[in-house]
Amino acid sequence: MNIVCNLANKIEKQMRYLLFLCFTLLSLIAHSQNLIATKKGDYMTYRRNRYFIAGEDITKEKMISLLQEDKEAFSYYQKSRDLKMSSDICSIISIAFSTTSIITSLNKKNKGKQSDEIIGATFLAGVTSLIPAIVLNISSNRNKRRAFETYNQNQERKVTLKPIIGENSMGVAVKF
Repeated sequence: MNIVCNLANKIEKQMRYLLFLCFTLLSLIAHSQNLIATKKGDYMTYRRNRYFIAGEDITKEKMISLLQEDKEAFSYYQKSRDLKMSSDICSIISIAFSTTSIITSLNKKNKGKQSDEIIGATFLAGVTSLIPAIVLNISSNRNKRRAFETYNQNQERKVTLKPIIGENSMGVAVKF
């Protein structure tokens, strides 16, 4: 009976080691899927119209020169600028039509049906031109964010961990 208990304790102890080993290897494999080391550490970010690299404030000209080094990121940035300009134009048109509608309604001397139709048409044109302004602004922001993400992604390089298991040995291969 004593021999059976000793044998059960040894097996339990070995199972713990085996479970620990398996858990460690699986953790390393899972972690290696997302392990990223940067080669420069130059993460570029922005908040409104302020630009940062590695947490330090940089000028817009410096940001543009850095993005120009990465053609893909700079193409997203250029598209963002073009969309922002289109959004601004649509916003100005919307403001002009809405202002015209308000001024016309305040100054309407002829309280006829034709005056009401003009006010309604200019107000509708103002609201209608506001919709593309909003959509274009959202697209512009998305492309600007994509430009910064692309730049930061292209500054990184992936590191992978591969477990090596032999008969009496175990190791991890690191690939840069």
